[in-house]
Amino acid sequence: MEEYIGAALVPLIADYPAIRKALGVKISPRADLHFCIFCDIPRTQMHEWLDTDPKDYPRRNDSEHRRMAFEWRDAPNPTAQENVFKRNGIRYTELLRLPYWDPTRFIVVDPMHNLFLGLIQSHFRGFLGIKAGDGETRADRQHGPQSPDDDDEPAHNGGVSTRAARPSPTPRNPPHTSIPGVTPVNGNRRSRKMPPMLGPSDISEIQHDIKHLVTPTWVTALPHNFGTAKAGTLKADVWKSALHLYLPFTMIRLWGNLPQTDRRKMILDNTMTLLQAVYYASANTMTEAKAKMYTESMLLYLKGLCELFPDKNLLPNHHMALHIEECLMRFGPIRGWWAFPIERLIGAFQHINTNWKFGEPFIRHNMNGE
Repeated sequence: MEEYIGAALVPLIADYPAIRKALGVKISPRADLHFCIFCDIPRTQMHEWLDTDPKDYPRRNDSEHRRMAFEWRDAPNPTAQENVFKRNGIRYTELLRLPYWDPTRFIVVDPMHNLFLGLIQSHFRGFLGIKAGDGETRADRQHGPQSPDDDDEPAHNGGVSTRAARPSPTPRNPPHTSIPGVTPVNGNRRSRKMPPMLGPSDISEIQHDIKHLVTPTWVTALPHNFGTAKAGTLKADVWKSALHLYLPFTMIRLWGNLPQTDRRKMILDNTMTLLQAVYYASANTMTEAKAKMYTESMLLYLKGLCELFPDKNLLPNHHMALHIEECLMRFGPIRGWWAFPIERLIGAFQHINTNWKFGEPFIRHNMNGE
């Protein structure tokens, strides 16, 4: 008796460079072509859209994506395909054999890579100046502040890339927000170099609190030498704990009673806004109100970064974080679609001893009756 089982592939879960490859979307250095896999905002205009609700961003659509992918597939020869790819920036992918599968909607911004290994890490390392995990590998850098050009240029090199985005000479929606005591700058955001906000004495205080704080067993602890290169590469759960507990604890203790006009107090408030956004995104249950509060908090955080750190630029990760709301509304709480269990499974596979001779253990144990 035959039995038919129906199944459907819906969300594509991976880090940003891997999703772009699976979608057949071009990965090109400093190119605005298909910078975002959700919308058509150019990379150079990330800052200008911070006053606009992400729901109103110009959207990519399934029919146009498929048209360009099929044009590449049906090109008569490799040279023609290359010309089509240079023009459109999209190749055909086997996922398009599924007629229901929408390459502009059935994708996610993975919170593990985007929020924990991306925004939290770049906030404390790139913006506040903490030196944690400077010995990371190229593969580890994919988990840090990512660029869609990850295969072509490092997205993280000891700080926030100043090449990631620059304001356009003619802003479409210039921001109107301001933070007291901080003067926004126009043009190239590298014009003012800010010193690291967390110096050696602050790092010593953080290490003191790490050593003396008593936490529940389920809280991932930070290394005792956090803030130094010897701490090594920190995993997503460590950065999550850094934002949720350890660093706010020390920053509030040191800066919480400073005047509102003090830049350190404003940076503390901005850090707590990031914590608020991550809190809403990480909720065990999701509602439209929580998803909206996430986006509002994230927009407030990003505007604060732009004004508090005029010498820095937003990274592609920052823009991609603004699309998490639609993922929350489409797929529910992040624990159902983040990459933690997938990465743990991959890690387990990587720790299996092998001599790279496929099939030999099967033949040895099964053909000999063992």
